[in-house]
Amino acid sequence: MTALNGLRNNEHKLLLAVAINASMMGFEIIFGWISGSMALLADGWHMATHVGALLISWLAYWLVRRWANNTRLTQGASDILPLAGYTNAIILAIVGVVTIWASVEKIVSPAPIQFKMALMVAVIGLLVNLMSAWVLRMDHHDHSHDHNIQSAYLHVLTDALTSILAIIGLGVGWLWGVTIIDPLLGVLGGAMIMRWGITMAIASAKSLIHYQP
Repeated sequence: MTALNGLRNNEHKLLLAVAINASMMGFEIIFGWISGSMALLADGWHMATHVGALLISWLAYWLVRRWANNTRLTQGASDILPLAGYTNAIILAIVGVVTIWASVEKIVSPAPIQFKMALMVAVIGLLVNLMSAWVLRMDHHDHSHDHNIQSAYLHVLTDALTSILAIIGLGVGWLWGVTIIDPLLGVLGGAMIMRWGITMAIASAKSLIHYQP
């Protein structure tokens, strides 16, 4: 596969992932508003951050193709890809921090949980993220140094992780009444997301400055 075809292939993957996540986001926000479910509304707006991240990744490929022959870019347009990857990695790290903060608040000040509704949201969210991850999966010919597609892939994988942890925590709370498991798993998930975001940001930054180990 040529470099141009590879860019177009990733571009198409991201557009499909955006469509899947945007559809789910719209469903959750509209249904949450109609039903009065804060769980659905919150997850819908959370999904919006991932749609934004996927759009950043898609825009990066579009710009690289459009500016491929731009002589003003002395280093070429390819640096746009690690720049987009770096931006998404920072967003991912921030999502991790916010997740930890919200989970700690629930530990300190527990609030009633609508287990059935929250479990439904978590299961649907997991299915959507697994579908997106399948769309964004990297083929054998994808370059390992393409931090842009890697960061997009990592976004949906981390969201799938939080859905799995939420399902476990909510399931334990619903069946045995141990509600503290949910926020504790939230802290764990947030820490993992933050770590992955920082690791991806460092790798993208090295690519941006053309660091040679």
